This record gives sequence, C-alpha cells and structure tokens, in this order.
Amino acid sequence: MPRTIEMDVSDYRLPVFLRGGSILLRQIPGLTIKATMENHFWLLVALDENQSAQGTAYFDDGVSPEPG
Repeated sequence: MPRTIEMDVSDYRLPVFLRGGSILLRQIPGLTIKATMENHFWLLVALDENQSAQGTAYFDDGVSPEPG
C-alpha cells in the first residue's frame, strides 16, 4: 500500500530510496578520473523480504576500447 513520507531536504542533502533487493555501488569521486579510479568502492545493500539482493556492476577502466 502506498504511503507518504515527509522529510526535510536541502540543496546539499537529498534522500535516496532503495527498493528491497537492490544493491547500490558507491565510490567517492576524486578531482580527476585517475584519482577517482584509485578510490575504493563499497556496497549499500537493501535486502528484500527474503533477505536477498542482486545486481550487476559494469566497470569502465577509461582506457580499453568499447567492446565489439
């Protein structure tokens, strides 16, 4: 059943809602692409009612040509 949620937001802090079963890949950006690529990744996992989640991640190394 849909419901309404009221939250305070600002230009600097916006809410992100994840559906159960979703995985969000996160990384802190750097000032350059090279600096960003040196930063670690982490996962934010929202489990579904079966305590499960799945997803697919694609990584672009910024150097290799596009796949055929």
